[in-house]
Amino acid sequence: MHFERPSIPANFSADTAPHKATIQAIIDAGSAPTSDDFKEVWGTFKVEFGKAQHNKCGYCEQEVIAGQPGDVEHYAPKTNVTDLLARGTETENSASIKGRKIEAVSVTGYWWQAYEWENYLLSCRVCNSTWKGNLFPIAETPGHWPASQHHPNTPLLLHPFGSSDPVDHLSFDTIGAISPRNNSPAGRATIDVCGLDRLALTTRRAKLAARVHRKAQALVEELAKASVDEEAVFLLAEDLVDLGDVTEVNCGMVRSIVRDYLDVPWTKIESLANLNTG
Repeated sequence: MHFERPSIPANFSADTAPHKATIQAIIDAGSAPTSDDFKEVWGTFKVEFGKAQHNKCGYCEQEVIAGQPGDVEHYAPKTNVTDLLARGTETENSASIKGRKIEAVSVTGYWWQAYEWENYLLSCRVCNSTWKGNLFPIAETPGHWPASQHHPNTPLLLHPFGSSDPVDHLSFDTIGAISPRNNSPAGRATIDVCGLDRLALTTRRAKLAARVHRKAQALVEELAKASVDEEAVFLLAEDLVDLGDVTEVNCGMVRSIVRDYLDVPWTKIESLANLNTG
C-alpha cells in the first residue's frame, strides 16, 4: 500500500547531525563503519511512522503495533549489503526460512542514508529481520557495486512512501497468492526479498481475497447491465471501499484486486460508493 510520508520532526536534523558526522569521519579515514558505529536514534521516531502507516508493516500490510513492537527499518541497508542467490521457503507453522542463500556484495552499503528520513519505514520483524535483512535488489548488474552518493543505483524494492504505488506492481488471485503484476521486476524483487508469498501471509489473505474477487466481479457485471441498479452498485462499491480503506489490513491487496476488474483510479470506486448520498 502506498502511504503519505510523515513530516520530518523539527528535532530530526539536530538529533542526527553529530551521528552523521561520526560516520562521515570513518568513511573519510578509509574505513567501513560497522553496525556498532551507528547510534540508533531512528527508533525514537516510530510513532510518526506508525501513525502514517496506520500501524501496519510497510511490506506485508499486516498489523505491527498491536501484536509486536516492530522496527523502524532502513530501506537501503546502512552497512553491508547482500544479494539473493536462492530465495528459500517458509517453514510451515514457523517464521523461519529453509534453503535461503545470500552473498555479500558491499561492506559499506548505503552509509550516507543511515540518518535520512526518506530511508525509514515501519516494518514487522518477520519481513525486516527474517526475510529482508541486508538485501537490497537493484536494476543494475551486481558489478555496479559499490554504490555511492555520486554513483547511485536504481532500487527495485517497493517502498510504501516511494514514488511508485505497490498496487502497480503486485497482483493477487482468489486465494490471496501474490505475483508480480505484468511481470514487474520491482514486484518480483519485493516478493522474493520480503517473502510476501510465504504461506502464513497467503493463508491470512485468503478469505479476504476471495470476498473481494466476488464483490469486484459482481460490480463489473452490475455496471455492464443495460439498466444499472444504482443501489446495487452503491452497496458493492461501498463494501469494497470499506475493505480497501487505508486503515485496513491488506488494503493494498483489496485495491489491487479491484483494479484487475475495473482498471480505473481508486477514487472512481469511491465515487461509486457515494452514488446515493447527498
